[in-house]
Amino acid sequence: MSILTGDTLDTYGGAKNDYSPVIDATTDLAAAEGNAAMAATAAMSRMRFACWARFTTAGTATPTLTAHEELWGAVGLAPPVIVRTGSGTYHITYPTNVQDEIGSSSPGYSGPTPLNLRAGIGQAGSTLAVYTVQVIVLSSNALAVGVSTSGSLADSTGVAVDVWGF
Repeated sequence: MSILTGDTLDTYGGAKNDYSPVIDATTDLAAAEGNAAMAATAAMSRMRFACWARFTTAGTATPTLTAHEELWGAVGLAPPVIVRTGSGTYHITYPTNVQDEIGSSSPGYSGPTPLNLRAGIGQAGSTLAVYTVQVIVLSSNALAVGVSTSGSLADSTGVAVDVWGF
C-alpha cells in the first residue's frame, strides 16, 4: 500500500473468494462485499487530496502558515514552508520523502516514500475584495501559488489562502 501513489485492488491482495457461505451476516463479510469495499478504497486513493495548507498574506513580508494537514500524517515531519517569491506569488514546499503513521516495527510499514504532487487548487477569502488563486506544481514536493485581484497579482495583507495538493 502506498499513501501517495494510489492503489489498485491487487494492492489489497486482489479479489477474494468465500471459503464457505457467510454464517452470520451481522459479523461476517462476504467476499463480494469485501471486494467492493477494497475496490472503492483503491479508487479513492487515486483521486484524493494529499495535503492542505492555509496561510495569511502579509503584503511584501513573509506569509504566516496558520493551519495545515497532510495525508501522510507521520509525527515528526516538518510543516510545509511558505515563502513569498514576488508580487502575489508564493511557494509551498513539503518534505521530499514522507511516511504514514505505521511505525517501522509494525506490519504494513512501507518506509519513507517520495512525495509526488501532481496538481493543486486554491481559494482565497476576504470581505474586502474578490481574489483568484492559481496553483501549479513546481516539483514533486512544491507548489507555486498566485493570488490576484482585478486580474493582477497583488501583495495584499490579511488574505486567508487555502491550497490543496494532490
